[in-house]
Amino acid sequence: EKAVRAGYRAALGREPDKGEIAATLAFLRAQEASYLEAKQGNSRHLALADFAQTLFGLNEFSYLR
Repeated sequence: EKAVRAGYRAALGREPDKGEIAATLAFLRAQEASYLEAKQGNSRHLALADFAQTLFGLNEFSYLR
């Protein structure tokens, strides 16, 4: 959860809401499991990199309100 909050603050300048935290943690668990199944090293780091890519792809990252 600490990494999720840090990612949102760094990329979007705000705290994630409870739903975003839950969805992101589920995403990270699924990605990590997928990398483990594929026998990729550093599965946790790869999952966090996927999370960062997702944050950078959000409209909220690209556009000012």
